Amino acid sequence: MLGMRLLTTLLLFIAAIGYTAAQDKFGSGFYVTDATDTVRGFIQYKPKYGSGFLFRAQADGTTENFSPDRVKSFGFFGGSTFDRVRYATVQGAAEEMVFALVLIDGEIDLLAYEGVYLLRSEEKGMFKLVKGKTPDTSLAIKNYQANTGAFNILFQDCPSVKEAAQEIPIKEERLVGLVKSYHQCRGLPFEDLREQKGEPVRQFGFFAGESFASISFKKPDLFPASSYLYGSDFGTSANPTAGVFALFSGGKPSSMLAFQTELVYTKATFNATYVYVNNLSDDYLIKQTTVTDLEYSRISLSGGLRITGRANKLHPYLALGVATQAFLSIESNVHQTTEINSSVETEEFEMSTDSMSLAAWAAAGIRWRLSGKKAIFLDINYEASTFPENGTIRTLASRIGFMF
Repeated sequence: MLGMRLLTTLLLFIAAIGYTAAQDKFGSGFYVTDATDTVRGFIQYKPKYGSGFLFRAQADGTTENFSPDRVKSFGFFGGSTFDRVRYATVQGAAEEMVFALVLIDGEIDLLAYEGVYLLRSEEKGMFKLVKGKTPDTSLAIKNYQANTGAFNILFQDCPSVKEAAQEIPIKEERLVGLVKSYHQCRGLPFEDLREQKGEPVRQFGFFAGESFASISFKKPDLFPASSYLYGSDFGTSANPTAGVFALFSGGKPSSMLAFQTELVYTKATFNATYVYVNNLSDDYLIKQTTVTDLEYSRISLSGGLRITGRANKLHPYLALGVATQAFLSIESNVHQTTEINSSVETEEFEMSTDSMSLAAWAAAGIRWRLSGKKAIFLDINYEASTFPENGTIRTLASRIGFMF
């Protein structure tokens, strides 16, 4: 029965991952019309957006294709921004409108398109920067002269920046620093769009499910009084579990990475019988029977990192971290009967226990977004925690919950 429940949960989880992989990935974004109106909605994630992008007014709404001749710019909230520019994709060909990634927005903009960097000024025009390294010496000199000419025109009102630009390599970090220096030199505002973080995201929720716990003990080095634990088969304990959680992350799309914390209640009941027999001789027999009953309820406070995949409706996620656990109640009764020939001795005692323990945990799940921050999720959570006498409690839980 236990195996069937776990198998069913696993198959549902695999099917959900397959469905997620087949989705179009849309994120919260916007576009700006030629009339400077801003329209909010959802934009498809793509490696390149040169010829256009797909847009939905609602997450599950109708998809519409927007080309550069329809809008002047678009972007993701807290993420990348793209502007319409005229660009010749092939040298000598006619210019066409494409979307280029905006790196710096200011008096002089720095943009990137298919590995090429562009400097744009409303007053001075747009210049394409050419990477100078090439086996052809004459071409390298020509590229250097073209870049130098662009820098001289754009930075002529800031001599120190113009001078620094003469030897700068055509690399993103160096160009970003150069354009920032120009704005700082002139006291002009600018924005580094690579550093957008958006508003922090906070989500809360609750869940319930079923946990399957097992306990095992390492083989003792010698023969201590607790050696019976190593040979005991405690089986698996299935019990309900419930808890609350919170997620904290940076702005979208950085919310792919989040700090997750949970407060979880679990319980378990174990029973095992261990029989030790030592037949020293025909007339000397030792038989020891140990019956162990262990029952506990505990609460865990966990924290860790959660990684959520981008998707339209179904979002797969992975999480891992550590937890500290406090036992709300624990009963550990041991009944031991020792028979030596015809002599019988009975002893009852309690196992040694701690009030606190440490654990490591990992989880994998699927989140179904409903609207806004509201979502339903299904996950599988694995946890391994310490227990006295070199014991380890392993818990596998299947859970369903709601977040808002």
